[in-house]
Amino acid sequence: MRLIDDDVKSRFFRKFTITDDCWTWNAALNSHGYGIMRIDGKTVLATHISLAVFEFQYKEYDWQCALHSCDNTKCVNPSHLRWGTQKENARDRLDRNRQSRMYGESNGRSKLTYDDVVEIKRLHSEDVKVKDLADCYNVNKSTIYKILHRELWSEV
Repeated sequence: MRLIDDDVKSRFFRKFTITDDCWTWNAALNSHGYGIMRIDGKTVLATHISLAVFEFQYKEYDWQCALHSCDNTKCVNPSHLRWGTQKENARDRLDRNRQSRMYGESNGRSKLTYDDVVEIKRLHSEDVKVKDLADCYNVNKSTIYKILHRELWSEV
């Protein structure tokens, strides 16, 4: 990737608006809601461009992340960003409680609801066989076992 030249800077500065404290990206977004821009045929995160423009450097490594202090995925304000590793980014996500919640009914692939799991546990306590429960709810027997042993749906 080339250095961040005047053309890239000019394009970058046209793609956000300054609102309150954040600089909100108004152009293309990736599937995670982060700003993106094409440079030399490559898609580059707008947060990386922002850090490169204002720090006069660009670090092109697979492990590199631009960490937000404001938790706004569309923000490109360099005072809200810092370079970090994947590990730092994961720790930051946990510390700020921003990790995705993909369990239970919030998982779009779940075949069961909270009420189903309550009913499965009740029926099992009345000696309904695991195989019958699995057939009734159209899930694998291992799913029923994991529910009963609190490996799945442990919040129920």
